Amino acid sequence: MATPGRDDDTGGTGILSDRVLTDTAISAVPISRHELAVAVLVTLVGFGRRVAVPSRMAVEHFDEGVYASNLFFDASQGYRFPNQHLYAPPLLPWLIEWVFILFGPSNVGAMVPSIIAGILTVPLMWWVGRRWFGPTAGLAAAILCATNDIHILFSRSALTDVLLCFWLLLAVYLFWEAITRNHFGWAVAAGVATSLAWWTKYSGWLPLAITSAGLALSWLLDHRTRAGWKRHLVCWLITAGVAALLWLPWLWSLQSHGGYTVVRDNHLGYVVGFRGWVDSLRVHSHNQGELADILTWLGFACSFSLPLVCEIKERVWGFTWNVRVELGRTATFLGIVLIVLLGWTQQNGRVLFLASIVPIAYFIGSRQVRRLMLGDCPGRQMGTCLLIVAFTGLLFTSPLYFPFPRLAIPLLATTWLGWGAFASVQTITVQNSNPEHAEMLHLRMWFLLVFMIVYLGLCRFDRDLAARHATSLVPGWQSRMDIVQTAESAIAHARTGGRLADDAIKARSAFYVYGEPALYFQLRLAGVEVVQPVEHLLFARAGEPAPPVPVFLLTGPHAEQNPNFARQFDDVKERLKLVKEYEYQPSDLVWRDERRTIDRQPTYHIRLYRVL
Repeated sequence: MATPGRDDDTGGTGILSDRVLTDTAISAVPISRHELAVAVLVTLVGFGRRVAVPSRMAVEHFDEGVYASNLFFDASQGYRFPNQHLYAPPLLPWLIEWVFILFGPSNVGAMVPSIIAGILTVPLMWWVGRRWFGPTAGLAAAILCATNDIHILFSRSALTDVLLCFWLLLAVYLFWEAITRNHFGWAVAAGVATSLAWWTKYSGWLPLAITSAGLALSWLLDHRTRAGWKRHLVCWLITAGVAALLWLPWLWSLQSHGGYTVVRDNHLGYVVGFRGWVDSLRVHSHNQGELADILTWLGFACSFSLPLVCEIKERVWGFTWNVRVELGRTATFLGIVLIVLLGWTQQNGRVLFLASIVPIAYFIGSRQVRRLMLGDCPGRQMGTCLLIVAFTGLLFTSPLYFPFPRLAIPLLATTWLGWGAFASVQTITVQNSNPEHAEMLHLRMWFLLVFMIVYLGLCRFDRDLAARHATSLVPGWQSRMDIVQTAESAIAHARTGGRLADDAIKARSAFYVYGEPALYFQLRLAGVEVVQPVEHLLFARAGEPAPPVPVFLLTGPHAEQNPNFARQFDDVKERLKLVKEYEYQPSDLVWRDERRTIDRQPTYHIRLYRVL
């Protein structure tokens, strides 16, 4: 039954009401049928955006070729792509392999684990947000996740990052449950989720760092949590112990490859350190705008408007004089900001990046917010501490590495939760304010919402944008099929150069692929039976007998960037005849993941050689 003087939390204007957040039991927030309907709708939007136009999906990235090729190797090669252990643990390649076993190899099949993880992250974001900060926070975070173009782009790939983000969020949430419920079973579950993150990517230990730092911060801020520090520490040790125990089999298997030291040394090559931190952050912020489009911005607008939906007023005009003055001040201020932003070079990426981090920065820095979020609810306090350490830690450490756009996905997840917490705070503030103050807050929020829409309309539909996305207004749906067409063209020209029939070139010829795992995958998928990835050209050196069947070599941009290849090629160039050179445009996912500076999209070259 609704409390007198309040909206019913299960209906009416209390559909998304956070009033119960002023109480001490955050778990008592009921899920109304309206909120559940919105959550399901948002999840369906996330599903549709990730599975649309599957004909444009293809294994194209270097790492995708490594992860998707297990099925093409036998026991003598360990049933995996050579040196696969250097790139990631085997969980994602195993999942892709099982999809291929059940449904047959395909480009879309290679994306299935990431697509499923990307879709499941949407309801998980809703649940974590509402458990930590209330219904408004959960829906706002879910909307941002469902509509974010970068998350969608990498959900439609055979890369590890979206799956890692899912396990990371799940592990931190399960640990939160262990602390708030005082139950060791949840700590065990958190350890299992952490181990799955660790089996997905070598940075999968991050939940342990986030939860330990979150505990320390909560002990520092609130004496009530310090009283239970021993039990909290036991929970963390159980989580860490279970994760480490389940991780040990893979760590032990690395001994046959030189141990974890080899993996660590390989990863150190991607560290830019403090000297490159500013440039790396600049590239990350630029990518936010270049890989995001209108639906990402609309997601921001929808999440920002949630507090308004919670408290829509029947009275449209008749404001007091103070509110009218506030109306004029707000309009003048936003007009000036709009003029400045439109004249700012590369404004899209920077503004989107700022739009992501400003609410969570406000959330961390505001005394009012700290009092509201850390005051009376231990569960909300622990969620706040976990969010703060996750955001600040990832914001600091992510730019220490080469600015791969995919490395920003866990950081993006923290900003979505931060936006949700911000929206929840606004809702609570409006609900607890006097009528005139509430009207001022409403006006500010409506003006900010209109400002975002106007800015979007003025700066997102420029000439450069139209030219850049002429074929796909949604970056996540951009076609990645050029590499498939290149592989088919190489097979056709090899047939012509070897004077063989189509089926004969696939069955009675051999292809060597230097430094292009994705091209290797496409050749195997096209039916070529004898394909070998190589990192040397010993098969073509002088003195080797002429091959009994036509033998071809395929090279690409990674060979061009490898100084060892140039030296090897000079030694064997007399035995290599160029059959054909192909040009293709890599997708945004590939070329932005491989460059250090903000450049225009390059043209990649694939060369087909016949071994004489």
